Parts: sequence; structure tokens; C-alpha cells
Amino acid sequence: MIIKKKFLDICVGWPGSTHDSRILINSNLYNKFNNQNNLNKYILGDGGYPNLSWLIVPYKDIGRGLTHEQTYFNLKHSQTWIKVEQAFGLLKGRCRCLLHTLEVSCEIVSHIITTCCILHNICEERSDFLSPEDHYNDTGVNVNGEANTNETLEGNVIRNTICDFLWNQRNINMRA
Repeated sequence: MIIKKKFLDICVGWPGSTHDSRILINSNLYNKFNNQNNLNKYILGDGGYPNLSWLIVPYKDIGRGLTHEQTYFNLKHSQTWIKVEQAFGLLKGRCRCLLHTLEVSCEIVSHIITTCCILHNICEERSDFLSPEDHYNDTGVNVNGEANTNETLEGNVIRNTICDFLWNQRNINMRA
């Protein structure tokens, strides 16, 4: 979980080939949010995650096309999600060892990643900002063949409610 480009919750120790949703389901974050009702707090996730009552992902275009409302929702989701990508870019810019395979045991790798996240947070807290040329920009796309079929009805209702709200706000602002 990331707020103000700081990492508030990490789950390390999984091989890089493990699907994001599998790691999520086995994380403390999942247990915390999945076992509480009516948090009125939401986490954004990318398309690799299931849409849940507390984890909101973009609409998927499965060949039928998206409505204007869904397309607008996805735009707003993307504009917010970019902060997550920026946080990872800053982390990798500060801790260049994360750009390559670490030739140490898996247990040590977990400690290195955790330490890098802690040091990154300290830098962010102290406003020790990286110059733009030191930011790491990952243009790779995570293409993982594992399908995500764990969406919940409640999650879809909440996403649709947020989508309708954003669309209505857009229309009100356009009239003003």
C-alpha cells in the first residue's frame, strides 16, 4: 500500500514468477481488509488483481467494448494509479540493486527489499528527492497468463457506484 509515494505495507519473499493475486491472497493486507466490513476505505489495484469490496481495479474490455462511463472511470483510475508506479520508480532509482538479479539466498533478498523500502520511506519523509534523471521508468508490461476470476459481486457494485459518481461529477463540472 502506498500513500505519498511511501510504502506502508509490503509482502516480500515470493518468486518473481508468482502471480500478483496469489501474493495478495496470502498477504497480511488481504487478511486485514478482507475480514473487516464497511471500512469505507479502498485500495486501487491494476488488472492483475481481483475486484473486491475494498480493492478497486479498472474495468476489463473483454471484447464488447466499455461504456463511456467505464472508460472515464478507467482514465481516473489510471491517473491515480500512476502514483503507485512513480513510487516504484523512485524506489528503483534509489536502490539500483533492485534492477538486477540479486545473487544471494531468497531469505537475504527479502531482507534487502525490506531494507530498501524502509530507506526509501526515510528519504521521502526527509524530502530527500531524486532528480528526474535518476528516476527509474519501467515501461515493461506485466503479461501473466493467469486469469483473474475472483471478482466479487459486492466489489463490482462498489466499483459501479464509484463509476457512476465520477461520471455524474464530470457532467456537473462540464455544465458549470
